Amino acid sequence: MKINNYLKLVITVLVSLSAGYLGSFFTTPAIPTWYANLVKPALNPPSWVFAPVWTILFILMGIAAYLVWQKGFKRQEVKYALVIFAGQLILNIVWSGIFFGWQNPGVAFLELIVLWLAILSTIKVFAKVSKTAAWLLVPYILWVSFAGYLNFSIWQLNNSPAVVKNNSIFDPQNCAYVIEDQPVVLTNGLSVQDVVDANAKITTKYFGNQVNADFNADGLVDVAFLATQTSGGSGTFYYTLVALNTSTGCQGLAADFIGDRIAPQTTEFKDEMIIVNYADRKATESFDVAPSIGLSKYYKIIDGQLRAVVPPMLDYRNDPTVLAIQKMLIAKYPKYAKTLAVNLRQQTDIYAVGAISFEPGEAGGQYLAVKEGDSWQLVYEGNGSVDCVAIKQNYQFPTEMLAGFCD
Repeated sequence: MKINNYLKLVITVLVSLSAGYLGSFFTTPAIPTWYANLVKPALNPPSWVFAPVWTILFILMGIAAYLVWQKGFKRQEVKYALVIFAGQLILNIVWSGIFFGWQNPGVAFLELIVLWLAILSTIKVFAKVSKTAAWLLVPYILWVSFAGYLNFSIWQLNNSPAVVKNNSIFDPQNCAYVIEDQPVVLTNGLSVQDVVDANAKITTKYFGNQVNADFNADGLVDVAFLATQTSGGSGTFYYTLVALNTSTGCQGLAADFIGDRIAPQTTEFKDEMIIVNYADRKATESFDVAPSIGLSKYYKIIDGQLRAVVPPMLDYRNDPTVLAIQKMLIAKYPKYAKTLAVNLRQQTDIYAVGAISFEPGEAGGQYLAVKEGDSWQLVYEGNGSVDCVAIKQNYQFPTEMLAGFCD
């Protein structure tokens, strides 16, 4: 049965992409954990670069294989070329397994040399059938050459299972922290402690959502991540942990509690702040309800300690929420219609917090707003004291959004 050219193209591209998909089984879980803690060379690109680059390369590989296949599979040189092509695809998958799965950069580098030679052989045999196909593989061998530099450098820079810097070990998953005023020592990301006077154990686990950056401007890369703690009950308590990279090794800080049975989203380092994004429930909702309110906690390292801070104001002058709140305030203070400005500090689907300015350059106070139906309602605005207990009870305002009002 003859296969038309369009179907041949689809098959070769899918086969090539499948190699990347199979390799991702090793790559995806290792990038935010093992790979993130490695010492990397100066030219190492951000982790997010690899996925789109490899996707493009696999598509180009598929197109190249198609150009060879359409020359006639009955031809001996076509069959031979496609066999060599398939061999290098297998070697590509094997490299991911060795480097990310086995986590052995040294053996992975040796395998990468074999892969590079297989790609070169593929280019040579493709050139005998289709020069265009051969040229389409040039970006691939160039990228693998660059990957060889990265692989070799990582191998040389990391000569132990933990990250070594300044002749000391920095491994956040093997470090001591303080959680709820109690010392917790993680060993391979796990701690199990007996509860005094109780037949129970407190289990602390590395959860993930790791971010790596220089948090305290000392030139060394530190690590922030989430950990869970359970003690045999129904609760699963989430904490933000930070490990500072110091000249003497890992310095774990006192953790900050995020919430019980929340839904972690992402952790990032932006504007010199550690930002933990997650979803939680309303105060009146039971734990049977899935978390649906998006929240964020902001941290800075202050005097060597992890401190929750009030997030900065964001410029959302054209945001519908800001415009709606501004309209309400102008109706209340019409003489400031031309100068009143509203800013937004933090917002969820039904809650908003921000600041008010009545005159340019003058602080006018803060506001709390709740969305009822399709419209926003102000529950507080001004500089006076805030009845936080009433606001929490009447509106279920998230505690994290009341930072700066109820501290």
